[in-house]
Amino acid sequence: MNNPSRTDALLANAALTLTFFFCIPYAVYLNNTEEFLTGQAAFARLLMLCAGGAFLLLSVPFLLVRGVLRSCCISFAAFFAAAMWTQANILNWDYGLLDGSSIIWRPFETRSIVDITVWLLLFLVIVIPGIKKRFSFRTLFIALLAVQAVNLFIAYSGSDATAPRPHDSGGEMVINWDNQFTFSSETNIIVIVLDAYQSDVFNAYIETYPEYKDALPGFTYYPDAIAESFFTVFSVPSMMTGKRLFRQLFPSASAYQDAREDSLKNHSFFALLKDAGYHVGIYPLYAERHYQPEIYSHIADNFSEDETALSPYYGGELKSLLSVALFRAAPHLFKSGIHERFLLGAASEQDRDVFLHGVQHSMYTGTDVPCLRYYHLQGVHPPQIIAGETVDFLERENTIEIAGLVNTMLAAFVARLQELNIYDNTEILIVGDHGLYWGADEIEYGRFDGEEARLGTSPDAFVKKQRALPLVLYKPAHAHGPLKLSSAPVSLADIMPTVVESADLEPDDTLQGIPLQQAEEDAARVRQYFTSEYRRRMSEPLYEFVVSGFSWYNASWTYTGNTYVNGRIERTPLDNYQPGDLLTFGHFGSANQYLVENWSPNEASHSIEGGRASLVLPLASTAPTMTLHVDVAPASATNAPGDQTVTIFVNETKIGPFLVSGRQTIAAELPIDPSWTSAPVPARPAVSPTRPWLTLPPPLSDAVASITIEVSETVAANASGEANMNAGATLDIYALLIDVAS
Repeated sequence: MNNPSRTDALLANAALTLTFFFCIPYAVYLNNTEEFLTGQAAFARLLMLCAGGAFLLLSVPFLLVRGVLRSCCISFAAFFAAAMWTQANILNWDYGLLDGSSIIWRPFETRSIVDITVWLLLFLVIVIPGIKKRFSFRTLFIALLAVQAVNLFIAYSGSDATAPRPHDSGGEMVINWDNQFTFSSETNIIVIVLDAYQSDVFNAYIETYPEYKDALPGFTYYPDAIAESFFTVFSVPSMMTGKRLFRQLFPSASAYQDAREDSLKNHSFFALLKDAGYHVGIYPLYAERHYQPEIYSHIADNFSEDETALSPYYGGELKSLLSVALFRAAPHLFKSGIHERFLLGAASEQDRDVFLHGVQHSMYTGTDVPCLRYYHLQGVHPPQIIAGETVDFLERENTIEIAGLVNTMLAAFVARLQELNIYDNTEILIVGDHGLYWGADEIEYGRFDGEEARLGTSPDAFVKKQRALPLVLYKPAHAHGPLKLSSAPVSLADIMPTVVESADLEPDDTLQGIPLQQAEEDAARVRQYFTSEYRRRMSEPLYEFVVSGFSWYNASWTYTGNTYVNGRIERTPLDNYQPGDLLTFGHFGSANQYLVENWSPNEASHSIEGGRASLVLPLASTAPTMTLHVDVAPASATNAPGDQTVTIFVNETKIGPFLVSGRQTIAAELPIDPSWTSAPVPARPAVSPTRPWLTLPPPLSDAVASITIEVSETVAANASGEANMNAGATLDIYALLIDVAS
């Protein structure tokens, strides 16, 4: 009979503690490095400290006991080490992303039976014989450690840190946080991105607390602001470069990636200011996965190969990683409790708290070199956490409370800049990268409420209009006085030229925005917004909208009908046409999405080009008798009297001809296509009240009215009363309506 030695006890202890506190969590980390701010070497050191601490604590019972008690300790160590490794690597069931989403648990399903059976077999094979025969399990422990070492090597070799990077030396670049709150005594430009901070939320806050305006002296608030995309991965690079960097605008994924990398490395405001001698610091305390070191290390001064550098979040990240390791190593029967206790709980510290702590304790002037400081914070993005508790972000009251906490942080930051006597020489931009809410009605107009706010049909929930309304605050250098409001229409595309203008530089590329310094009050400006399906937003077609007035108002929004797929523009309606609705023409008319070809837009009408133009209407409903009304006028009617002959075809059935003299309405019975009765409008899935972002584009009806309008030569009278043929004249269309007979 063997009597395990102290060496055997220490080996058992080492195998157990290294398996749980190092090998399993570090494998999780290496396969998900984009989720963490802390570098690999730093995390390895932290996990080894945890394993070392556990080893020292367990060494006491392992070494003090003898005989059968020592055999019990070693046998149970062998059992738990082998069982946890088996569960984490062989019985690693797919539970989806552990991102706080709910998981449907069935405690006694197949997974539970399999897990408990395996654990029971391992217990019978390891613990009972081990105690009876006092096995040392040296071979098992050495094998477990060897296998896990190989697994970690494979995971490390395949991790993002060792993947080949273009134009990179190959070392792992990590963020250095040392100078996060170090500023120049001479010149500073600060950009703070508050994720999902919606403009009307800030508006509601300052209306409730008007005294807050004094906390942001010199700032201007731009309520009429547009984000060109509804999510971060498109919005942020476009904001940095002043160009639309959307996957769908490029013929392939590789072309998009190349253009994105080139624009960020060579034409972003980071690149231009760094070349101009600024010390550039990029600090993504939130959404860090969007700031790939292989790109941003070229345009920022705070990326290095110092893998031992700790992030401000290393404590919370370590706790989270160990919680995931526990979840992974436990049998299915216990995963529900672990998920609820450790993985659904709110983080004890939010980035607003980390930022505020740094402002209060680590902020100083340490150089006379001009500085650009860029921070990306959670803002009001879910999960929304108040006092350590996760709250429902669909409840507006919670969002306002979160906004108040963020605003307090901003006020403290501004106050500290003033204490350091650098506020006057500092330009500050505070922006949301997009809005928060998804539904068409989740907006509070406040001071902007009124008759005009209620005009226009609310865009479909698929449009995600509220996601296009980000907060924009700007303080130029030397600006004073309480926060003021500007009615200038602006866009996140204006951030790049604003930063470049602040640095007194010239952009080296064509930009799609203008500096906020040049934005004019109540200017007539057309801005664009693009939306798509949420689940496959990187590849689904982009639907283009133009915003021609105050962005909060429904009447300002027009769907153009343009959809972008792999660098191509296609014409795709978004809405079914409801008979009885008046379609208007012109630059911002409601008919735009249905126009197919040969249309030339005017202010309040469209002109037919080449004598023939067409539009296609998916009909939401049909009736046995319908009447077509078209408001038209000869294009030459404003210059000289004249007649035109107009012929209309509906699904190739001819209507007319009609003689048009001046502006008038053509009215004719609409020919009914027999196929309409057998082409019902597809049913639309209900919008989930808890997941409204999953709304799909409205299904288009197969009952299609294809309308073609032909116009013949215009007959006009000259000064002598003689008739002239003018083949170049065209027809103007102002409105169209299909009416259902009662």
